[in-house]
Amino acid sequence: MKKSHIIAAVVLSSLFLLTRFFNLAKSPVWEDNFSWLYRLNYYPWLIETNFKGHPEPGKDLAYTGRISYHPGVTVMTLSGLSTRIGKKILTASIPSYKSCLYNDTLCPYLQQELFIAKLPLIILYAILFYWCLMLVNKHFGLTTQIIFGVFILAEPIFYQTSRDLHLDFLQAILITTSFLLILNKNRVLGGILLGLTVLTRFSSIFFLPGLLIILVIQDKKFYFAWLKTLLAAVLTFVLCYPPMLVAPISTLKYIVEGSGTSSGITTYPAGFLASYVNGFSVYLSQAFNSVNGVSYIWVASFLLSVTYLCIKIRFVPEKHRLYYLILFFGGYLLFLNISDKRFFRYLCPILMAASILIGYVSSVVSQQIIKLFILNSFLRNILSKYSR
Repeated sequence: MKKSHIIAAVVLSSLFLLTRFFNLAKSPVWEDNFSWLYRLNYYPWLIETNFKGHPEPGKDLAYTGRISYHPGVTVMTLSGLSTRIGKKILTASIPSYKSCLYNDTLCPYLQQELFIAKLPLIILYAILFYWCLMLVNKHFGLTTQIIFGVFILAEPIFYQTSRDLHLDFLQAILITTSFLLILNKNRVLGGILLGLTVLTRFSSIFFLPGLLIILVIQDKKFYFAWLKTLLAAVLTFVLCYPPMLVAPISTLKYIVEGSGTSSGITTYPAGFLASYVNGFSVYLSQAFNSVNGVSYIWVASFLLSVTYLCIKIRFVPEKHRLYYLILFFGGYLLFLNISDKRFFRYLCPILMAASILIGYVSSVVSQQIIKLFILNSFLRNILSKYSR
């Protein structure tokens, strides 16, 4: 079927949308959810009062750059706008409705507010997921597309993060789509999505070294490709984040300083090397955590895929796409481990890329099995014919 990849993408993205809507309002409420409920209510209001020309004293555009260091602008904007509209609907339909206060776990309308805040994110995820599936098929084939899609759809870590009011899944799906677009030499659109990824989580700048290496390999005039991609990303970041237009230095300083804050979840002997090396052991132990880690199916698939790659796959030009994948996301992991904040959900982009790798290896293996089966059938027919 010539359109099988479109059918697969439609089915998988539709299932993604349906499963994320299921019981969405009653998904676990974590402490960070309250932080984001506060930010997404506050941020759009501050932007509006400033653009209308009558901000509160001390609450100018420069101040809005100090609401969140992540900076989480994509979440605050999309969820903030849907929350404003949703609250008007709740006020009109429920006379007793009162907006939930920050960290009010007993608020009777907390679930409604969470649902309203998550609604635009879920819809955006489904659109990006469809786009991502189509690009995966273009670069890695139908089998890879389906296996990758099933993992994103059903793997617990992706299921949990895509239903949470946070940054992790949005960062992962944005950067994966950006990478696949850049792989397709669509540098401007890829750069725009890269800019949105950095607006979501600033640590996404750690993808830039890997991106530069890819462009150097991919294009003889890599400096034009690099400039085009970087310019699109920077313009997106600046134009979509008003504080950058009036106070770029103080805003970036706040983001960088905030990003380096210790979480207190890891303690090591003094010294950078000890912290860096032991950081990987922290991620590894979290990976096998039954609550927040990955499934044994994913782990087994990943280990088998890596083993197969080490034994069978040779470094030939035709397989550059796979090496680009490893360079881009592997480089991010190396830089990300510099921080002493190590939550497993930060690795969502790595897990998403690894799921593409698993799909690719499965595709290669399945093709070899089919060829072997056809060859065996052919040999059996010949032997049967001449043994009579």
